[in-house]
Amino acid sequence: MNTSPSFYHSALGTTANKMNVGYWPKVLEAYDNGNFKESITGILKYIDPDLAAKTGNADQTEFNIPHGSVVVSIKIQNDQLHVEAPFVKLQDGPLVPLLRQVTELNFHPLMMTKIILHNEDQLTFHFSSPLGMCEPYKVYDALREICVNADKYDDLFIEKFKAVRMREPQIQRFTPDQLEKTWQTIQEYITEAEDYVAYFEGKRWDAFLYDVFQILLMKIDFYVSPQGYLRTELENAIADLMGRDPYQDRIHRAKTFLQKLKNYNKEEFLSDIYIIDTFVPYKYSFNLQNTRNNFKNGYETAQNEIKKADYLGATLTLLKDFYSLFYYNMVDETPRNLITSALEKAGGTEWKDAAEILMEAMETIMNEQKYNALAGSDSVATAS
Repeated sequence: MNTSPSFYHSALGTTANKMNVGYWPKVLEAYDNGNFKESITGILKYIDPDLAAKTGNADQTEFNIPHGSVVVSIKIQNDQLHVEAPFVKLQDGPLVPLLRQVTELNFHPLMMTKIILHNEDQLTFHFSSPLGMCEPYKVYDALREICVNADKYDDLFIEKFKAVRMREPQIQRFTPDQLEKTWQTIQEYITEAEDYVAYFEGKRWDAFLYDVFQILLMKIDFYVSPQGYLRTELENAIADLMGRDPYQDRIHRAKTFLQKLKNYNKEEFLSDIYIIDTFVPYKYSFNLQNTRNNFKNGYETAQNEIKKADYLGATLTLLKDFYSLFYYNMVDETPRNLITSALEKAGGTEWKDAAEILMEAMETIMNEQKYNALAGSDSVATAS
């Protein structure tokens, strides 16, 4: 195993970030001036400039916004904000365990919202607040909490408790050729990860096993961003790997999940490969300074590893940071192109070459002058 992990560009193409980050100060200003309705509609314009007009009524007091398999209903009425999202319908599955899990969710992870039982057979996300207390960050967090957890738990409740969706999501399916390519790529990733695990265990380099699993799981998300129950499993595996349990326990569970991925039924796996419309994205907007702060430790670690000629360690350190950035954020065009170009050049090369290629990209991001020069050249290229 003398070469770095392979790389494939995302099968999703370049997905545009609709977030209008520059609009947020107007949202805060409206709230501070007591224009509460304008502040709430401003949050929708911040998420997507066309969203309020497309989904609202004439006087912009009611909005029905699709997100996956739910519709988030927002009403501004009688000096109150009401948000509801019918979630799943109960059927013939085990009712008590399902309601017990709902109760647990209402304690954690839900903080701003709650799931209520409506009409005896319908679970609904709910949030309400007087307009004067609808501070923009609070409202945005409530909307995001609904969207993220509706995405995560609808398929889980369907899989485990035989619940049913309130509505079928509007999705964009891949072509048969795209699905076959996706399957083959994921199988290649899995085989490659198994080879690295065997190699590192043979060398007794167990510390590298964490790197292998994190890179594999986040590469899968970067490549195809699975949906449905597969997405829930992938997210849970990443959260577990990065948790606080004893290291060997986390590695053992990661190995178990790797085998589950390897043995996944092809048809079942590909049924969760599609593109879906979203309201509040589960990933965060790219912020250069936050990215630099998050990269600082890995950057310094990789620099020291390269000085010691530990090119394998440096490559894995940089790969973890880059794939983490894509996993948690909607990355802007300039840094995205920079990083994916480096990943492509480094993929399959010897460790020394890979480390140097990836470090050059990292240094461009971390260095203000280099990054501004790159951003400026991208702007010129776009304008021309």
